[in-house]
Amino acid sequence: MIIPRKLDQQELDIEIDFSTVDISVGRMVARAAAADRLVKNKVVVYHAGLGASIMFTTKGIKECINQPFKHYREKLALIFQGLEEALEHSTYDHCPEPPDLGKKDHVVSYHYFETTIAGFPAYFNVQLTKQGDYVLYTITDSRRGNKKSAQRA
Repeated sequence: MIIPRKLDQQELDIEIDFSTVDISVGRMVARAAAADRLVKNKVVVYHAGLGASIMFTTKGIKECINQPFKHYREKLALIFQGLEEALEHSTYDHCPEPPDLGKKDHVVSYHYFETTIAGFPAYFNVQLTKQGDYVLYTITDSRRGNKKSAQRA
């Protein structure tokens, strides 16, 4: 069993083949690299379809990695390198009306953005929080909510 640990910068400056790497190692490397590159540097991505910037959190990156996905290894590769570009170039899909917030008191609404991973549709799930921040929550391979959208021009 591999016990996750914090990776140092030298370990993050690597190339990795996610098609062959042990899944637990791939998860650890993808999470550490994305957190270091995006969260530590406070990277935000402006999405024209939303008309706002989207931020990254350690919790969101962890959720992206933990979310079941048909093409999981390819998703890890995207998280490792290319997550911000894929989100920026994704297509605004919809905002469920009414939103299904479950037990998330800090969330006002969810917004979905379509992209492609391994040649198949995938969706970024972005939360609008009560503080007015748009935050990447997860990546899924299924569309959630209904298609009635509050899309913005």
